[in-house]
Amino acid sequence: MMCTALSVDYLLRYLENGRSREAWRNILSNIPIVTIHYLGFFVLASQWVCVLVSYLARKIPKLTSIALYGFGSALCILPSVYFLWEAKFKRHEPVIASGNGFISAFHKILQAFDGVLAFNAPFPYAWSILGGLTFLGTLALITRRSIAAYLAFFVVIPPAILLSMGYSSHLYAVHLSFLLPPIVMLAGVGLARGTPLRLRRPWTILMLCTFLGGSFLGLQGEAYYSPKGVVATWWNLGNFKDVGQTLRANFTPEDMIAFRDLELYQYVNYYAERAGGFGAPSTQVLGPEKPMVKTFFLTNYEAFGQLFSGEDEFKKLFGASAKVATLSNLRVYQAAVARYPNIVMDGERFVVQLTAAPMDVYARAWSLRDLSVWPYNGCSLFPTKPNQTGEVIYHLIPAEGNPPRNFCLMVDYNIEASGNSLQMDYRFDDEDWETILTEHELCNYDEKNMLARFARQKKYNNLWIRIRLKTNEEVATTNLGTLGQVKLHHITIFGDNSNSRFGSSSLSLQESGLGDIELLPGYTFIQWGLGPNTSIKFELDKPEMLNFHYSFSNYIQGQSVEILFDGKAVALHKNLTAGQEITNQLTLMGHPGPGLLEFRYSTWNNKNEASSFAPDEPRNLAVAFRTLSMDVSNLVDARPSPQILERHK
Repeated sequence: MMCTALSVDYLLRYLENGRSREAWRNILSNIPIVTIHYLGFFVLASQWVCVLVSYLARKIPKLTSIALYGFGSALCILPSVYFLWEAKFKRHEPVIASGNGFISAFHKILQAFDGVLAFNAPFPYAWSILGGLTFLGTLALITRRSIAAYLAFFVVIPPAILLSMGYSSHLYAVHLSFLLPPIVMLAGVGLARGTPLRLRRPWTILMLCTFLGGSFLGLQGEAYYSPKGVVATWWNLGNFKDVGQTLRANFTPEDMIAFRDLELYQYVNYYAERAGGFGAPSTQVLGPEKPMVKTFFLTNYEAFGQLFSGEDEFKKLFGASAKVATLSNLRVYQAAVARYPNIVMDGERFVVQLTAAPMDVYARAWSLRDLSVWPYNGCSLFPTKPNQTGEVIYHLIPAEGNPPRNFCLMVDYNIEASGNSLQMDYRFDDEDWETILTEHELCNYDEKNMLARFARQKKYNNLWIRIRLKTNEEVATTNLGTLGQVKLHHITIFGDNSNSRFGSSSLSLQESGLGDIELLPGYTFIQWGLGPNTSIKFELDKPEMLNFHYSFSNYIQGQSVEILFDGKAVALHKNLTAGQEITNQLTLMGHPGPGLLEFRYSTWNNKNEASSFAPDEPRNLAVAFRTLSMDVSNLVDARPSPQILERHK
């Protein structure tokens, strides 16, 4: 604000006399403004408009001087262009794009502008005093044809730019506080014009300033200046330094520390690492040795994200071990979690569901390194260090009897920035790790479900599942920063002896007339064939023998399914009964070039009254495939590729 006041002063002098010296002083005053926040660019935009209008109305400054002024302003902006790009178009893009529209933008901007005029006072119409004086001062300067009337551009242009952008998110009065210097200057003129001459004295100004400052301190002092206030909690890095040093001194890497949000985590960890690192949140290591793990949840509110709202819920979750203390300006919830990291696979159709909730992951993970808990949307794990892989490993052992041979592994995760990755591995006993999924594709800010399968024919005593997360510190596209842009939500591991297979491990297939892969109760996967036909296109470089597997359930009495390969019928299933199961395998000779395999259905759901078995289902359901795979013959036993699953909420 002081730089803005200085910048305005030099600009008015430049508009009055057109001297380049005043322009350069103005530019130097602008440098701190544009580097603090990208909204500071609006200050420069307002000044450019002032210079242009002054030239058009008064021919001052001269065009050559204006050109130099523009060049100097460009140099002024240059150091913060990268910051503008990162902050606005990468880190805040989802926030900015979340509320476009002129109506919503108008209400958001008006609310922030109201807060500026009212010094954030909560009283109704508190903005009207300063707003009225500003308007009165502007009129007085215009009627006197004073250069100072250009101050009005500083007040109206930034909100106008925001409105033209449809900007309706993440905007508060503090973001527009750079408007206060010109507003107060204009209001001072209005006050002088509306105050009798005998009252225009220094003591009057002192009383006015005391009133304004005292009102702000009385109404907002607790929030802005108390060590436990909201502003101090978020912005007073001295408190985070104290907390970081305390963690380093009193906690060990075996203690699991989680924070209400990632900003708290990153701020505290910054100071903890620089104080020595031992006990810092980013050095957490969980192993199978201890029967119990100490967990600490730090928050600057009573609630810890969506995990628990306060002490009562916290004690219900963690029982007698739950304790609460304060550390600087943060509330610390402490609990003990019992460890049972050996997960028993009870039979061939076992099911294990593992979440990222602390009472689950801390209890059941065999080991955890460089990952921490994010307590929102059911909890997630995120990496604690940039450009370094964090991992969680689970240990599964077969029960007595028949151990599972075929396995399915489902994972629910987010990747929200390029450069981030998720990897799933498995191994039996002490053998080498085998990777079944390495994923880099972005999820567009929504969770993704992936399914992968693997099998084991030889005898084994241990199965290890490892999930690895890595984040790229150079890219930030959300307000969660860099670390929160790859997250693991939950894992489901189960025995699958149906050997359902879809797609191909050796061919690139283009499928149509198929629904999404769905998970039914009992952990069975199906994919609906949709009427009137399902087609599978592919292309071969050379002649190949193809093995084609399919199995499906029929739900319509009298259904007939004809299968054609490159236009020639190769199989026919005629007059099927409702509930009939079909399983078949075909060996087909593929020729170089494009190929086509097609299922043609005689009827489907809602084609007519006789065929309707699910009247409320809008899709043309014909048959439910349990297997639908095609591979070249020498790769028929290749592991199926990981598949994206439809999310069913």
